[in-house]
Amino acid sequence: MATVEIPPPKPRRPAGQARRRLPHVRAPRESWQDGRRLAPAGKGFIVLVIALVFAAFLNARGMHKTAAEQKPGAARDVALWLTARLVDVSSAFDLDAPRSALKGALGRSGDDNVNGQVHFAQAGRAGAAGSAGAASAAGQPPPMPLFGPAKPARVYITGDSLITDPASSFLDLAHQSRVINVVSVDEHAATGLAQPEIFNWFDYLPQQAKQLRPDVVVITLGGNDGLDLEGSSGGQSFGSQAWRTEYGRRVGGVMNDFTSVGARVVWVGLPITRDASLAAHYRVINQVDYQEARMRPGYVTFVDLYSRFSNKNGQYSDYLPGVGGQVVHVRASDGIHYDTGGSDIVAHAIAHAIPLLVRLETSDPDFAPPQR
Repeated sequence: MATVEIPPPKPRRPAGQARRRLPHVRAPRESWQDGRRLAPAGKGFIVLVIALVFAAFLNARGMHKTAAEQKPGAARDVALWLTARLVDVSSAFDLDAPRSALKGALGRSGDDNVNGQVHFAQAGRAGAAGSAGAASAAGQPPPMPLFGPAKPARVYITGDSLITDPASSFLDLAHQSRVINVVSVDEHAATGLAQPEIFNWFDYLPQQAKQLRPDVVVITLGGNDGLDLEGSSGGQSFGSQAWRTEYGRRVGGVMNDFTSVGARVVWVGLPITRDASLAAHYRVINQVDYQEARMRPGYVTFVDLYSRFSNKNGQYSDYLPGVGGQVVHVRASDGIHYDTGGSDIVAHAIAHAIPLLVRLETSDPDFAPPQR
């Protein structure tokens, strides 16, 4: 038989005795933590927004420069307009002064400049100034300056990323020749003559010519120029006759700026590319470059790499006969740039082009003019 335990009765409080109250303990407030008071989320968000806006004004010029470097289109146009307004406000209140001071201290005061002006140090279209222009007009080749071990030719190499690896290969040839002194290798990737807002070659190159005083300039530009033209004289659609005319004016102006100070120019053309659309763009640009070089005989020569990097069927190939005649790998994985084998081909093509413009006292076969 089951049993049930009955609990003992609770002791009764004596009559007249007050009920004992427990001390009240206040629960900790959620707005306090580790001795710090937490701000409401909305207030923190407002502070963050203010900080971001202030930072935008401080960096307004840098943001405007970044906007200018974007690909053409509606998004770039909107970004340029918005950042231009930021620059206006920032300049009005000198909010950009700290950034400008820092850039100046680092020797990079021009980093944030957006300069779309297309201008040339040397006016005119064909030939160069003074005797060069007269020689071209008379159809007579100019006298070829002489360089040798006692007086090596000062060579300035510049352009976009397509010149980087070939320049390295050319430096080896120049050192062995004893008649070539490369005074500077000056590469600016992702730039060209179509968009001076990104990097203004028209403003930059005359300064380099004045500072370096080159006898020969090796230059390649155009790898990034398959675009509608921008800048102070832009607006032309790529490939149109107006585009060809204006782009030719830009190319010719760059050539003139060098030849007017006594330099000869080796203009290195663009190679065929794996991408058929890009290759078609490069053909247009090469045609313009070639025509401008032809207008300056004795002062400018054009190096045709499009056909040199095409196979026997006129098509793109990663493997071609190299400098020694054996088949080698010549192109980078992107189908645009060169690998070591291709860079050596370009370097030798440049070396063979230089004697078309100047005389070199050397028996080095690398610097012999190409066989006609």
